Amino acid sequence: MDQKDIKKLKKYYEQEDIPEQLDWIIEKSLKKKRRKTYWNKILIGAIAAIALFATTVNISPVFAKKIATIPLMNQIVKVLTFSKYEVEEENYKLHVEVPNIKSDSREIQELNKKYNEEGEKLYKEFKKDMDDMKKSEQGNMGIESGYKVVTQTDNLLSLYRYEVNTVGSSSTTRKYDTVDLKQERIITLPSLFVNDTYVNIISENIKEQMKKQVVESKNEKIYWVEGGGIPKQELFDPFKSIHRNQSFYINNHNKLVIVFDKYEVAPGFMGICEFEIPTKTIQSILLNNKYIQ
Repeated sequence: MDQKDIKKLKKYYEQEDIPEQLDWIIEKSLKKKRRKTYWNKILIGAIAAIALFATTVNISPVFAKKIATIPLMNQIVKVLTFSKYEVEEENYKLHVEVPNIKSDSREIQELNKKYNEEGEKLYKEFKKDMDDMKKSEQGNMGIESGYKVVTQTDNLLSLYRYEVNTVGSSSTTRKYDTVDLKQERIITLPSLFVNDTYVNIISENIKEQMKKQVVESKNEKIYWVEGGGIPKQELFDPFKSIHRNQSFYINNHNKLVIVFDKYEVAPGFMGICEFEIPTKTIQSILLNNKYIQ
C-alpha cells in the first residue's frame, strides 16, 4: 500500500459519521456492567450470609433454638446441625456427616444419640482398619457417609443416612427415619397400620410392580422374583416378603415408599430400589390418613 492509498483511507475514515446513539450505547453498556457488578455483590453476600447462618446454628444451640421459634425458619433448623469425621490421606479417605434433628423430645434426642454413636463407631473402625492395612503396606479404603432430607413439610420429616463403602467392590446402604414434626415422635412402619397384614399386602404389590417394570423395560431391569427377568431355576434366593420394619419413607405427595438396599432384591447394577405403594392398595389397613393419603 503506497502513501497515496493511506491518505485516501484516512480521508474516508475522517468523513465517517459517528452514530448519534453512541452516547446512549456507551451509557447502556456501563449501566449493564454496573448492574452485573451489583447483583454479583448481592449473590456473594447471600452466599456468605447462608454460610454464616449455617455455622452459627451449628456452633450455638441457643441461637438455633431461638431461630426455631420464627415462622418458616423452624423447618430449616430441624436438620441443619451435624457432626463431622474426616480422614484425608493418599490411600485412605473417610468423610462422615452426622445429622442432628433439633428437638427437645426425648425420643428424638435418643435418635440423635444413635446417629452420633454410629458416626463415631464408623470413624473408629475405619481408623483401626486403616492402621492394620498400613502395617501390611497394601490396599486402599474409602467411606463416604452422610444424610439427605427427602421430605419436609409442616408435619413430616423424612431423611436417610447413607454409607458408600469402596473397599473392594462398592456397596451402598441407606437407613431411613420419618418424624412427626408436630408431635416430635418417630413414625415406624408398623405404627401406620391397624395390624401386620400390611406385610403381605405390600409384598404382593411390590412383586407385581417388579414384574411390570421388567416387561416395560424389555428385560433391561431385573429383580430376584419369579417373572423378574431371571429363569425360575436360577433363582437361588427370590424375594418373598418385606420385613416388618422394612426401610421406608413418606414422600412429598403423602405416599408410602418402600426401599431396598443395593443387592437386596436385585443385581447390583439396579442400585437402591424404591417402590411407591398405591394408597388404594393399603387404605383398608391404614390406621388413618394423617400421613398417607
